[in-house]
Amino acid sequence: MSWQSRFLSFYLRSTVRSVFGRTRDIRTLRARLLKVDRLFPGTKGVLERELVEFEDFSGEWFRVPESREDRVILYLHGGAFCLPLLKLQLPFLQRLCRLTRARAFVPHYRLVPEHPFPAAPRDCYAAYQYLVSDGCDPKRLTILGDSAGGTLTLTTLMQARDAADPLPACAAMLSPATDLTLSGASFRSNERRDASFPAETVARHLAAYVPLDSAQARDPLASPLFGDYRGLPPLLFQVGSYELIADDSVRTARKAEEHGVEVDLQVWSRMQHVFQMHQWLPEAQQALAAIVAFSDARTSD
Repeated sequence: MSWQSRFLSFYLRSTVRSVFGRTRDIRTLRARLLKVDRLFPGTKGVLERELVEFEDFSGEWFRVPESREDRVILYLHGGAFCLPLLKLQLPFLQRLCRLTRARAFVPHYRLVPEHPFPAAPRDCYAAYQYLVSDGCDPKRLTILGDSAGGTLTLTTLMQARDAADPLPACAAMLSPATDLTLSGASFRSNERRDASFPAETVARHLAAYVPLDSAQARDPLASPLFGDYRGLPPLLFQVGSYELIADDSVRTARKAEEHGVEVDLQVWSRMQHVFQMHQWLPEAQQALAAIVAFSDARTSD
């Protein structure tokens, strides 16, 4: 664990975890976290952006000078199902596009509490259908999602497979929440190690997405851990060992392997939730290089 990562843990405890811990209402939480997000520099106009309107939501194309039209990333952003695309995530997206030489499409899927489950997974699947119908070659397409976006990556794959749609070349998930019943052992054992989220607060806010003790929480569209992985493309999981939801990736990767899927599970020692967004961390740079290598190996000529 680098000194930069130790500093990040301190920073997260004094900002993000503090905000989560004292905020009960989701709309208030959103407003407070967006204030924290304004502290991040964004990309200062380096990314070219193009808006696409759908019936119920919108999306954006992002391009950098290195982007090739034939290589596409469907990027599903995280944010506990209640936050929009953040400035924090844009530099990561920019680097991802540059290193993979791809353009990225980001759906602004509908959020809770205004739009309850299953609006978000339906929107992300609709975005995937748009890409395929717009001429994107699935063999040159990677789906990548962080946090809640990692959850939605898996549900998008399952919906596409069940509809007999052509599947993407591969998918990568950064700290996905795959079990909204919160039954993973790490949800209890990492309560003090997770620098971002108090367990009680996470449970309360996720309950706005689906009731955690309901049958709905075991619906694979909400908790992909309980889904069928047969027939899915290669999957990359990256998660920090100190996260509340560390076991979600471990258990889901194991199940996918049992179902015959090619899986690369990377558990990063003592790292925090979606550490890849902080590219001044040596570990984040290494993780992004692994993501790029995973995607390139399956989408290149």
